[in-house]
Amino acid sequence: IDLLGRIPFDVQVVQSGDTGKPFIGENANTEAGKRFNEVADNIIEKL
Repeated sequence: IDLLGRIPFDVQVVQSGDTGKPFIGENANTEAGKRFNEVADNIIEKL
């Protein structure tokens, strides 16, 4: 199984889950947001 990336712990990820708002929409420029995008890019690359 390929490792697609690592997402650092960020309390905003938890808060977005609690509020039902997508994390990446408001946090794309955070370290976790950048890593989410890297993982998404890696998934697309594998398809």
